[in-house]
Amino acid sequence: MMKTINFMPFSIKIKEFDCFIKSHGGTKLLLKIEQSPLLKELKEKVESAIYRSGFSSERRKFIPHITLAKINRINRLHLQEFLKNKNPENLSKIYVDRFILFQSHVGKKGANYQNVCEYKFTET
Repeated sequence: MMKTINFMPFSIKIKEFDCFIKSHGGTKLLLKIEQSPLLKELKEKVESAIYRSGFSSERRKFIPHITLAKINRINRLHLQEFLKNKNPENLSKIYVDRFILFQSHVGKKGANYQNVCEYKFTET
């Protein structure tokens, strides 16, 4: 389902490679995104819409990022050492003109993600 939202398209800049290491063993390889006023405003609009739809607000700290991979078995020290030597400066900015809300369903083989709704930005 495609909907529109009154919001100005913008670009995001990759800050660095990183990883989220979960206490239960899972690791996410990701690109951290530089925080910007437009990104923060969009986050607040999305959270407000989610709350008005009857869902609870996110309790975790907002860390803008793009998840590249989920890794179950990896030597965390080797991964962190590998990431120290990687520099995303050669990655260009990414143009953002929409966002998609996903719902995850966790099963025996991991998470399955379902596209709930896509929102395209429109400038008025």
